[in-house]
Amino acid sequence: MNTKYRPRPNLILLLLIFLLAACNSEEPAGKETDIICKVTLQMPLSEKPLMLDKARVVFTNIRTLRNYTVEDFSYDAGKASYIFTATLPEGEYNLVAEGETTNTIAGHTSTSSLHASSSNIILTKTRPGNIILTMNLYNSKRGFVIDEFFFTGSMSPEGEQYIDDQYIIITNNSAKTLYADSIAIVESTFTTVQKFNYEPDIMDKAMTVDAIYMIPGDGHTHAVAPHKSLLIAIDAKNHKEACSNAVDLSHADFEFFDDNSGATWSDIDNLEVPNLDKWYCYTHTVFNFHNRGFKTYAIVKMNADKKTFLKDYFYLCNYRNMGIEMQWAAYQIPNSWIIDAVNLSIKSLFRWIIVDPSIDMGWAHCGTVNMDINRYDKVIRRKRDASGWLIDTNNSTHDFDCDLPPSVK
Repeated sequence: MNTKYRPRPNLILLLLIFLLAACNSEEPAGKETDIICKVTLQMPLSEKPLMLDKARVVFTNIRTLRNYTVEDFSYDAGKASYIFTATLPEGEYNLVAEGETTNTIAGHTSTSSLHASSSNIILTKTRPGNIILTMNLYNSKRGFVIDEFFFTGSMSPEGEQYIDDQYIIITNNSAKTLYADSIAIVESTFTTVQKFNYEPDIMDKAMTVDAIYMIPGDGHTHAVAPHKSLLIAIDAKNHKEACSNAVDLSHADFEFFDDNSGATWSDIDNLEVPNLDKWYCYTHTVFNFHNRGFKTYAIVKMNADKKTFLKDYFYLCNYRNMGIEMQWAAYQIPNSWIIDAVNLSIKSLFRWIIVDPSIDMGWAHCGTVNMDINRYDKVIRRKRDASGWLIDTNNSTHDFDCDLPPSVK
């Protein structure tokens, strides 16, 4: 007679007890993945040894955005180095080291800030961290910075997207009058939400860009007084006429203009507002900022003429996408030309920092998820310290307030 075997109840009970016992014998969750990471901070060269004060190291997990702060350290007098030890879960991290040093020159004592950073640090059991960084003196009052950025555009009362009222504000964050001539606004080729291994990798030397628009002038044309700003519009007009929720940019100092008559989308030139000098752009129609904030933008000092730049700074890279060999052509801006930069991304899709961390090792945002309807009518705006100076630590996560209403409105 054919019968199906049925295990006896007491055997099932014994099996459950065995499985539970096995589970209870494991280490608490997360313990076996903790990695010890050693960070050695070296001080910048000086005639007299500099001492580090009020120091801390902050690790930020790229996936979870959780911060791990370490303030305890030991001092290696022989190497004049400061050693921090952090215990972290496995993962990929960005790192910022901050501190102060006090120095006396000609009887005057001053305190200077120190900063160092590194990005995309991968920590695993087989790859524990042993990071050596040299601290750099920095001064937030150094020149032009990106002050406010309206890349999201507006939402019409009917629920339609309107992006022609985008703008960027750059401000003279120094104590003297500066000239904006030859400063260009550039957009990154790559995005912060999609990561590939691009070859050749030039990130430690240059930023790869797909749009370059420069403020014209002979070097002494466009003076900007201390704490004063330039409003640069994608399209310098009163956008309220087309969308009641939009911004009036008819009073902008400069505008982007693409001379593309005959194209599907043609640009309209406001003859009362000076145009930026277009050196290169990937699109043959009309340029706009990425309105979800997936790219990096920078202001740079163009230290070559247009003809020389377009000839000598071409960049052709190779990468693999879904197993397929790809090529991409763009231009490269030397890191030494970059005055200020801001990485943009969103929490749900962020993958990596696409400029050298010495330029910007954080990122700012409007909205939190892809196609976030709440991002419209919002800007990122640089923070100010107690004295009114714009804060610039080369870490956009720290330096910018996000999801604010446009000041121009």
